[in-house]
Amino acid sequence: MRLRRLVVLIAAVALNLGFVDAAIAKNRPPSAKKAVAYIVATPVAAEHDASGALSRGGTLSLELTSSSGCREQQFRVSGHNIFGWRLWTYVRWVYWCWNGSYLTYVASRAWGETHMVGWAFKGTLDSWSIGGKNYTYYRVWSQGRFCLVEYFSCIQNKYPWIDVTVYPGGGWRWSYGG
Repeated sequence: MRLRRLVVLIAAVALNLGFVDAAIAKNRPPSAKKAVAYIVATPVAAEHDASGALSRGGTLSLELTSSSGCREQQFRVSGHNIFGWRLWTYVRWVYWCWNGSYLTYVASRAWGETHMVGWAFKGTLDSWSIGGKNYTYYRVWSQGRFCLVEYFSCIQNKYPWIDVTVYPGGGWRWSYGG
């Protein structure tokens, strides 16, 4: 049993840490050069604003002109290692309906997914929301926790967060971090 844990620990560290030369490291964000994982975020749908940008905190969809309807959207924040391999993903799902200028129904859920040996999702640490049914917006924020190889404590923790605001007509904004 101890040998098995040791092998898993060594495999996780080898797959997640790795060595990188300066040519690979220079293309990573400054914070990624020192960390096992760094954050890359994207909504699931291939919708962009008029400029095509997926910028942090920017408006990522155009408001639709429909007077009533429903919409579903997932927002994903992923951690990658220095080789670009996806290690984990924190997901926020939002479903909302509207009639005119007001929301008539909202539902939301957050969860974590792991894609590499050694990483574990430890749950959503905090979450809050404001607005919703009979409001002109719904905003939800949550933060998750991912742990790399938990033995006595974690080798590395990551705390991604997602902040989403949805509007009648199907428009939405989001930002992320962690």
